Amino acid sequence: MYPAESVGASDFACDTTLRNAQFASSLQPIAIPLTGDDLDMAQMLNNQVFTLNVDFINTAFTCEDIIVADLRGTVWNSLKYASCNYSNYILSVGVTLPYKGITIRFTLSDIYLIGGLRLGLTGSSAKDGHKTLQQLGFYQSFNNTGQLLSRNVDVTLKVSKVINKTSALAGGDGDLSGLWIPSFIINAYESFFSETEYLYATDTQTNVTIVISETAYFILNEQKPIAKQTEVIFHTLLFTFVILDIFTLIFLLFKLVFIPLFELVVRTVYDRTMKLNTPPADYEETVAGLKNEGRTTEKDQPMFTVL
Repeated sequence: MYPAESVGASDFACDTTLRNAQFASSLQPIAIPLTGDDLDMAQMLNNQVFTLNVDFINTAFTCEDIIVADLRGTVWNSLKYASCNYSNYILSVGVTLPYKGITIRFTLSDIYLIGGLRLGLTGSSAKDGHKTLQQLGFYQSFNNTGQLLSRNVDVTLKVSKVINKTSALAGGDGDLSGLWIPSFIINAYESFFSETEYLYATDTQTNVTIVISETAYFILNEQKPIAKQTEVIFHTLLFTFVILDIFTLIFLLFKLVFIPLFELVVRTVYDRTMKLNTPPADYEETVAGLKNEGRTTEKDQPMFTVL
């Protein structure tokens, strides 16, 4: 019953959720150097290319109205978007990020309204032996009922590494998988305003600034078997030998104790019955004959044999 995610219901107990697995999760600082497979998995995560997807919902802005730029030092540099589509009053823009710790701004040069905002991160999957980089696909919508998106919106996007380690049931390397978990931070009171506030706004363009950075920690999830295959085999053999020893002991007790005791009881009962039901003269003659017969039997063969 291991690993837990790849087995069905347990059929050896009433509780069908029992698994031969134990779990542990911890936060690890990224400042501590990694080694071995953990380092390889972290490098695969670092090499994953992010695509930032921004949807401007319920707006008249089109692809001709948008400008994308990234901040390098104190200078905003123009950045080409990978895709842009306008359909059903939704402007969708996709930007391939050149690196992860980036500040990117979307500028829409006009006074059109925007009803809401949807942000997402996507990234392709990859596999290297027993290490798997999971596909990234995450979206978060932002809107306030009865309000419009303000002219200046600041969004902070934090991404955290997650490394999942599954130890092998027997000898050998286990499996590793990794993915990113994003979390968005936005001030809803500053990012949305009412129609009245919009009428008095003097800005003639909308700026959406997104700051992307990695957290100072990563999440390490570990799955290990409660009992490894060698331990299961050893305990199974040990249990088998114990059962055999118990049956052997019972057999010896039966042959050496219970059978002789049973014969003694039978003889005692037989003697008393003969003594009560046989005249004294006949009884003494019968006993003498039985004793002579017993001596002859003892000389010829033992009373019982121990196997």
